[in-house]
Amino acid sequence: VNRSEADAVLRDPFEPRDAVALFHHGCEQALLRRHTRSLVDELAVRNAELLGFNERLEDLVAERTRHLVEAQERLHESQRQMVQLETQSTVNHLLRGLAHEFNNPLAAIFGYAQRLRRQLNADADASRRLDVILQEVEHCRTVVQQLRQLATPLSEQAVRIDPETAILDGAARLAAAGRTGPRIDADDPLPEVLAAPRALARVFEQVLANAADAGATL
Repeated sequence: VNRSEADAVLRDPFEPRDAVALFHHGCEQALLRRHTRSLVDELAVRNAELLGFNERLEDLVAERTRHLVEAQERLHESQRQMVQLETQSTVNHLLRGLAHEFNNPLAAIFGYAQRLRRQLNADADASRRLDVILQEVEHCRTVVQQLRQLATPLSEQAVRIDPETAILDGAARLAAAGRTGPRIDADDPLPEVLAAPRALARVFEQVLANAADAGATL
């Protein structure tokens, strides 16, 4: 035993059947240990597979979560656009209603003032006062026309344009409305800008109209 030549030594005589039973028991223990090692190896493989499944499941959950977040963001953007469209529709409806309500009485005032102006042509003071009325009514009609234009939504893409062209378009629109804006001079070429052409022309038209109301000539 000390020299590792034997695992155990029986001091007393041992019956053959007991030796056979002991041998069978040793074989069973060896098979059991082999089976246990097989189970341990199989469990290790299954555990590795489960770890792989867990990692793939985490990736799937992360991907689905990202998709849900993107879908929620798209939903919020759609809701914001819907609210914006509803608000714009309400404002446009209100502007069209105001333009209609103002345009009818202004047309009547303008017509009667013109008739009185022709009838009282000999009275200089009355003619002057009626001219002021006609000018103010014409100014109000221009404002009403601008309200109608604002009530018409513009659907155009932003492109690179020359701002001087938009300024000249705004001045032309202002002149078409019967108003005289300040003179426009551009000494140096202006850099191109990214904007919607018609919307930018409307902005410059309003700027020029405000400048004209303030008395600007240049």
